[in-house]
Amino acid sequence: MPKDMFDGFDHTQYDAEVRERWGAEAADRSYSWWAGLGEAGQAEFRAANYTRTSERGAGFVRDALLAYADTSL
Repeated sequence: MPKDMFDGFDHTQYDAEVRERWGAEAADRSYSWWAGLGEAGQAEFRAANYTRTSERGAGFVRDALLAYADTSL
């Protein structure tokens, strides 16, 4: 998964759905938090979560392959 996969993604296109599911207050708090990070903070957040997600994904695949090998080979 490329690290710039979500560059240019516009989360505001889902505003109506967010407000319907979680309410206006939650949406406003979320948008305010994200905007408050600024560009540098947003980039840092994306990088940190990309790394964490990638590591979890790799661990999941490893464990799934081991379980398959134990039961099927």
